[in-house]
Amino acid sequence: MKNNKLLILLTLLLGASLVTNKQPVKTSAAQPMPTNINMQNATDAEVQAYYDGIDNEIGDDLLAFLNSKIKGHNEYDYESTTHRTIYKIIDRNWDLDASDPQGSADTSNFNYITDNGFIRKLYADYNDDIDTADRFKNAGASRVSFDKEHIWAQSLGDFGRDGGAGSDFHALWPSDVAGNQSAHSNYNFAVPTSSIKEYSSDKDTYVGRNGKIDGYTQKVFEPLDEFKGDIARAMFYMPARYYEWEGKLHPKLQLVNGSPNAVTASETINGLAGDLATLLEWHELDPVDEYEIRRNNLIANNYQGNRNPFIDYPQWARIAYDENYVGVGATNAAETSSVGLLSDPYKDAVLTGLTINTSKVKVNYLKGEEFDPKGLVVTAHYLHEDDELTRVVKNYTLSINMGYILDTPGAHVITISLTHGDTTETETFSINVANESLSDRLFINEIYGAGGNGGALYSHDYVELYNKGDIPIPLNGKSLQYSSPTNDAWSLRLNLSGQINAKSHYLIRLGTKDATIGEPLPQADYNGTINMGASDLKLALVNSTAKLDPLDNKEIYPHIIDLVGAGTATNYLGSKAPKPSTTESIHRRVDEITGEPINTKNNGNDFVVSNPSPLNSALSIAESLMSYSDVNDMSCLINYAPIKERVLELTPDIVDDDDPKVVTFSGQLSFFKNNNTVPLMVDGRARYEAWAFFNDDATPYEPSVVDMNERATVNNGEVAQTMIVLVISLLAMSLFVPLFIRKQPN
Repeated sequence: MKNNKLLILLTLLLGASLVTNKQPVKTSAAQPMPTNINMQNATDAEVQAYYDGIDNEIGDDLLAFLNSKIKGHNEYDYESTTHRTIYKIIDRNWDLDASDPQGSADTSNFNYITDNGFIRKLYADYNDDIDTADRFKNAGASRVSFDKEHIWAQSLGDFGRDGGAGSDFHALWPSDVAGNQSAHSNYNFAVPTSSIKEYSSDKDTYVGRNGKIDGYTQKVFEPLDEFKGDIARAMFYMPARYYEWEGKLHPKLQLVNGSPNAVTASETINGLAGDLATLLEWHELDPVDEYEIRRNNLIANNYQGNRNPFIDYPQWARIAYDENYVGVGATNAAETSSVGLLSDPYKDAVLTGLTINTSKVKVNYLKGEEFDPKGLVVTAHYLHEDDELTRVVKNYTLSINMGYILDTPGAHVITISLTHGDTTETETFSINVANESLSDRLFINEIYGAGGNGGALYSHDYVELYNKGDIPIPLNGKSLQYSSPTNDAWSLRLNLSGQINAKSHYLIRLGTKDATIGEPLPQADYNGTINMGASDLKLALVNSTAKLDPLDNKEIYPHIIDLVGAGTATNYLGSKAPKPSTTESIHRRVDEITGEPINTKNNGNDFVVSNPSPLNSALSIAESLMSYSDVNDMSCLINYAPIKERVLELTPDIVDDDDPKVVTFSGQLSFFKNNNTVPLMVDGRARYEAWAFFNDDATPYEPSVVDMNERATVNNGEVAQTMIVLVISLLAMSLFVPLFIRKQPN
């Protein structure tokens, strides 16, 4: 069988070679969302002022008063993928944010496009563990990780979604997809008593159950206890905000007992939902917590400009909705808001110790890198009246600050300190700094600046990076910066993102003079619009997105990872690189032994002029595949597993969240699998797929069920046996063939 596969393998290869917290200032939702996020919760006094004028109202009178305070808010569009990114702030999992290995939210300059933090999903019991929690969009996913859940089901009023009730963030939450689509659907909320069916979440954990209640055909849904109060208060908000008919987007909504059927609201028909009695019970079972308070304030301060009264004053729910309520009317007396009533259970506790989790923390650094404690989880332990309490804390201090330049190789001990009252506790962990800098591993490998010029070989300028290291290098927070050769002002900048894989090239397509001139580049890993000079240029790869200051050499600006100056450039490393041209690029010389680019940090020594040869991440793997000169059983077995790991690290396609058939960005994995125009890619793919066949791997573009490294180890014995058989066969032939020939007649 192995010999047959080897013949097929050779056949395949042969063929291939061929703001303030008082009344927020409202801004139109059509304008860009704020990037400087107001993170402050309103104080008790500010909440009190928001509801100024309340005067012991009860029931419908209270709802009418509240409507006068919260109507007229900024409205958004449910269908807008831009407005959907607001969840990155209002439903961010702030408890995990501080320990996020990818970094905490930059709330002073928030980027709605590139940010991808953890979010808190309705109906999900896996939000609080960093190993199970979902990001806004998980790595490799074709869509965002959640559904936009109308807590007040849209069919219970049949309102629109491009504004008003159908797009109101106070009752529109990101949710577990299965919890929304299967368990809640468009049902009312209550505890089912018949036809009960239980449901699982996206992660196969219990999410809730639905069924019927006596006297009603419309089903009801019961979620996990931890979400019951959140749901109740979102439902209480809706009739207060949508108190009177203003049109399809702004119907009159009403909470009732039971499980009413779906209706289309109109001037004479109210949108109904239930079960009111159950919601009042859930409201008290699951009280307002810090998460709800923060969410309420983030919506009010940054987006809609209005508040949920039943989060601010939970006691108003009975006063507004319980027809049997007997007592005083609603007031906003001092210290009666949820802010005033929410006490700190740790205030009088004694701090007894700290424990830390560094599993998500970067502990191995290159010389010159900045210290980055993101991912560190610090848990404080307390004693209060014989009760042991714990909580994750963020107000600790470190012995070195984030951003500190680690320029001393060796081991370093980091001390964490936390003070609570009169007690200070400490804990430590270690990091290691290698005697090698980032610039030793990551550098500019090739530059072509004549894209689209008359006579150009390629339609666009490009820059090719190379990662010489054995692990991927994140590009977030790094930039390419360009200047005309004799100008000290770095006027053009491209901020980078994603990562460059180990031992890999990374192709960045830049600007063009005329995209119809020259051949198109292989699919780029990243795109920009910088137009470079064809022969005189200077380009810097920077470990920052801040604009470079004028400089004479690299040492003046330590954040520069690499600097290349060519032609008449006034900035360069060592000596100037030779001039590229319309038909030539400059690229690094290659080490004849290792086959890798040479980086002595001297442009004149490192760069040569040659034909342009742009390589992206996928072509890097194809180049590695074709570098194996000895293609045999052993080569297939030993090299296939690490090559497959690199293939699976290639970026997948990005598809439209609402229509997965629409590809919005074609990834490097797709290029590797499908490109038929670049000969190196065609040959490399043929060799890869032949190796997959030889290794009995029917899914070369999906994770293997069997560890291929383990398989290679096991099969090495088979290969050795095969080789022994071949050697014995050859020896036998060498003995018997001459005898056979001598016996033939002349």
